Amino acid sequence: MDNITMEKWIKINSQSSGKDKIARLIQYSSRFLWYYIEVTKDSRDTVTKLQNLEKSLSSFRKLLRFGKSVEVLHGTLKTIHINDRFLKVVITLSRIYQGIFLLFDHFVWLADTGLVRIQRKKYVEYSNKFWLGSIILGLLRDAYEINIAIESDVSFYKKKGSLTHLSNQSKRTFKWSDFIRLLRDHDDVFWDTVKNVADIWIPLTSLGHVNLSSGAIGVLGIISSVAGLMPIINPQLKLLPS
Repeated sequence: MDNITMEKWIKINSQSSGKDKIARLIQYSSRFLWYYIEVTKDSRDTVTKLQNLEKSLSSFRKLLRFGKSVEVLHGTLKTIHINDRFLKVVITLSRIYQGIFLLFDHFVWLADTGLVRIQRKKYVEYSNKFWLGSIILGLLRDAYEINIAIESDVSFYKKKGSLTHLSNQSKRTFKWSDFIRLLRDHDDVFWDTVKNVADIWIPLTSLGHVNLSSGAIGVLGIISSVAGLMPIINPQLKLLPS
């Protein structure tokens, strides 16, 4: 392992958010692996071990996040001063939803340790609902940022104007390729969008709105975890303000 890689690893591991993302990546990798092994091989012992690892990492992450709800909610005191009105509303509401999601998550962890007695199923449901709300608000923010990027891209409009003679199919192809190009030029928006698009299916499945397999959830969790790690590895990829 070279010095640069080691420095990045130390940087990630020194932050609680970095540890959470690494644990999350391993957690969802475990979910995908036990599902794959369960479907393709007859190895119940390995499946059980991986399921136990997934549960242990989930509990570990809840412990890492314990008390973070206060930090997230306190952050709204800064976000209400964002100049852009749309961003101010969306980011502040997203923080409120995330804070409440974490608060319910704290109670679920306390119940799992036996320190409190609650209706765990209900608290998990409430937690997922507020997590889903936070992700939806995040996607609204991503769409807004993408729209700003498109409007500010002069070459986009020049090309669009010069292609009026093309067929509708050609225009659709151009628009899609140009959209991809814009995302590549705005890495912070790209990674945040990838994270939210992958994440949204997890609470949707938990709440019963869609029916994805544990393997699919594992893959989506891996994708969103990697996307979430990128701004920690490179702070320039963090979407601001946040």
